[in-house]
Amino acid sequence: MMVMLDDATPENGCMQIVRGSHRLGLLDHMVDGFFTGACQESDTGADEDRIVDILPRAGGISIHHCLALHGSEPNVSGHLRRGLVYQYRADDAYQLADSVFEDTGILVSGKRRERVRCEEGVFGLPKRNRSEHPFGSVWNQDGPIVRQRDYGFDADAPQGTSGS
Repeated sequence: MMVMLDDATPENGCMQIVRGSHRLGLLDHMVDGFFTGACQESDTGADEDRIVDILPRAGGISIHHCLALHGSEPNVSGHLRRGLVYQYRADDAYQLADSVFEDTGILVSGKRRERVRCEEGVFGLPKRNRSEHPFGSVWNQDGPIVRQRDYGFDADAPQGTSGS
């Protein structure tokens, strides 16, 4: 979800979404094992009639499915297009590569279940162009802000296991 701080317009590079693209499933965004930020399947956004401008005014919101193909054109207006992005995921839906944000892993509701949900299939992990681990720091799944909190789930862990 994105809360707009400025009006989004085509001139200032509003987000665009390919209508119905979330139904295509996970698409390839990698070249030679590296994440490019651009879908590599050439026919997914080819139909111009399916591309929709998302135009919330300042204070408005935009919500879209995480698998929806989206992007924006360059801002040619000279005006800002700022917004705050909020992402939510189930406790069992883990990020598989790249680095976690500082606030990744804040538990909003419920309790930690110490499980990972997996879909059928095999997916390559995108590599990074940095000297650290080639797939980033996500093995941790908790950003520095979250590591400072005590959710108390270690106390519920069965003997011989760890909740972290």
